[in-house]
Amino acid sequence: MPQFSREKLESFYRLNIEQHLTELTDDLRRMRIQTALLLIAAFTVCFIWYGYTRESVGGIVAAVLDAALPIIGLLGTWLFHRFGYVRLNNDFKQVIIPKVLNFLAPDMKYHPNSSIAAADCAGSKLCPDFDRCRGADLFCGEYNGVMVKFSELKAEAERHSSKGGTYWETVFRGIFFIGDFQKNFKTNTYVLPDKTERLFGRTFAGFFQRFDNLGWGRGDMVRMEDPEFEKRFVVFSKDQIEARYILSPDLMRAMCTMRDKYSGKIGFAFLKSSVYIAIPSGVDRFELHGGGTFRAIERLAEEIGIFLDIVGILKLNVRIWTKE
Repeated sequence: MPQFSREKLESFYRLNIEQHLTELTDDLRRMRIQTALLLIAAFTVCFIWYGYTRESVGGIVAAVLDAALPIIGLLGTWLFHRFGYVRLNNDFKQVIIPKVLNFLAPDMKYHPNSSIAAADCAGSKLCPDFDRCRGADLFCGEYNGVMVKFSELKAEAERHSSKGGTYWETVFRGIFFIGDFQKNFKTNTYVLPDKTERLFGRTFAGFFQRFDNLGWGRGDMVRMEDPEFEKRFVVFSKDQIEARYILSPDLMRAMCTMRDKYSGKIGFAFLKSSVYIAIPSGVDRFELHGGGTFRAIERLAEEIGIFLDIVGILKLNVRIWTKE
């Protein structure tokens, strides 16, 4: 977690955020009350119709209203709540999040409607093949002397059902992070979550790992000497020497720390001069949740800080190498 003083954050909150956040949460509370009243009104109309009015109308008109009234009531209520929340959430993203980010990382910018490019996700080979990719909440810029960017990302693949139809399957959802590694790599190195070793043990894992790698073009499997690292990850590269050079003992320990902290399915790719990290998550982050107190801002700062902390965990700001 980026080191920040709780007292300084609270002072910053009082001066720059509190009034606007209070107005936002008050608006959100009013919108929820209005939504509830609208839903009650819709049920009341339906109750009056079915209980007292329908028999006096009859015919096709009654049949149409039987179907239309509940649909109109529920759809109207949902649209009212949806568009109201989107408006308030956009305000939260345009005003509150940039201020919190400026407190944590003054040299970074926040773009709520942008994301890591689909080409970066595909090029990293950290996600299975996908047909469409979209995201939001892009954070980018310099943090502790390192250029980084990360965003929420969702990648989907089109599948064909046995009945001849098609559907979309989510192959990745979470945070995608790219950071400058401050070294140009001659080839690519991939560090993927090792499921086979946990299932089959080290003796048989190598066979299944090689089989799982077919068609991906990541190179040969690289055995590392750290047993704890080997339990968590499997490494592929076309240059075994460079892979071991990149994955120093300190870096492998840091990656194990990240795996335990963020997600058991976290994956890394070392491409060109950057490290690409895919962190699966089912949580919608950086959203307005209705808390109008300092604690809500503190949680937001912690949520952003979780991913800024990658720079420190992997020591990306420590210049061990220089770019050629």
